[in-house]
Amino acid sequence: MLDEKARSPEAVLKIAESKCAGFINIHANWAGGFQSGISKAVLAASADIPTLVGSTYYLGPGTAAYQILSSVLPLEAPCEQVDIGVYGMSGIAEKPYTISGGKIFISDKPGVGIELNEEILEAITIEKMVIK
Repeated sequence: MLDEKARSPEAVLKIAESKCAGFINIHANWAGGFQSGISKAVLAASADIPTLVGSTYYLGPGTAAYQILSSVLPLEAPCEQVDIGVYGMSGIAEKPYTISGGKIFISDKPGVGIELNEEILEAITIEKMVIK
């Protein structure tokens, strides 16, 4: 598995051409968003190399977003992206996606499909900016 060496589309293409990895890992904290993550996954899939989403400590919304990203990547690969509660910490998601039997059950609600605890969010907000 390669991750740090696969941060750019050019690097993924070189890996795909040489077929030097069984998996390419896109860590959520440096994937560059859905489009970038999907583009890299498609390049890897062209060489039959699955792409997975590695874990990062996110407060809830980012975790849900990257669990969604993992569900739309080509080829099947595990998703390490789990809720921060697994690590004994608290996030701002009232109810993160259920993980059971190794599957992440993604909500069909609009957006990322989770509810946020506004009180916790307000308490950890360092700076608030209003743009009019």
